[in-house]
Order: sequence, then C-alpha cells, then structure tokens
Amino acid sequence: MRRTLGYSLLALSAGAATVFAFAPYRLFLLMPLSLALLLELVQRWPQRAFLLGYAWALAAYTSNFYWIYISLHDIAGMPAPMAGVLTLLLPAWLALFPALAVWLACRIGTTSATRWLLLFPALWTLGEWLRGWVLTGFPWGAIGYSQITESPLAGLAAVTGIHGVTFAVALSAAVLVLLPRW
Repeated sequence: MRRTLGYSLLALSAGAATVFAFAPYRLFLLMPLSLALLLELVQRWPQRAFLLGYAWALAAYTSNFYWIYISLHDIAGMPAPMAGVLTLLLPAWLALFPALAVWLACRIGTTSATRWLLLFPALWTLGEWLRGWVLTGFPWGAIGYSQITESPLAGLAAVTGIHGVTFAVALSAAVLVLLPRW
C-alpha cells in the first residue's frame, strides 16, 4: 500500500510538472525527463503500469488544461462546482490513452530494449494520435508540442509532423531510462 501511494505520487508529480515544458515556460528538457521518471516507475513496478500511466497523464492533462475551468466558469458563467467537475472529466478520459500505451508496452514487449526503444514510443505516439481522433478528439497537450520551438527536436516537425516529434520525445525518455543499464 505504501509503495502504491509513493509511486503514484511520484507519477502524479512528474505529470503535473509537464506544464512547465510547454509555453510560456518552454523548459523542453522537462518532458523527456518527466516521461523517463514514469518509465522508471513502471519498470520497477510493471504490474501497476496502467495505474502509474494513468496517474502521470491525469496530472499532466489536468495541469495543462486548467484554462478549461477558466473558460467555463469565468467566461461562460458556469457554477464553480460544475465547471470543476467538467474540467476534471476531460483529463480523466484523455488519461486512458497514455495509460493504455504504457500498459500495452509492458504486456507486449519481450526484451527491455524492444519494449522501451521500439514498442513504447510507437504505442505512445499511436495513443496520442487516437486521442486526437476518437470521439471527435482532443489533440492538445501532445508531448511533441513541448519541443517547439527551442528544442533540437523541433526541426523534426517539418519532416514528420507533431507525431514524429512525439515519437522522438518518447524515444528520448526510453533512452534516458535504459542508458544507465547498458
């Protein structure tokens, strides 16, 4: 129980910190580091991959989409409790996609290198693409956007689109986690 709470709080903190990877802060290195922390937690406790991925994504989307509450409450005049609930429902739904990607990477991959260097970046990118299409989609907050414009990965956007940048960020996170093990 204590490990569940500790790892979940670490995943939540890492996800919430991603708000600083996007504009106006643009601390682009924070995104692969945050994602690497999630992968490290998942490697230490693979049976809780879905929970850890969900906690990370829930915190990331909640912190990045705070403006929805402002739009609903301050601008549209919705009562605060209703605006709060509706604001949390969107991240709760969107967090299912990264959680599923992390869970599938843990279940499908055969070796550590295959799982994290090939499967995880591909599944994460697929999850973000699906998040942008399923039920009309909501593509905002893709991790690739954190790399535009200051990151060395930003140049990939012209060639591969934002999903190629997302793949590169996920791959970078996996390399950060696996590098000390080699």
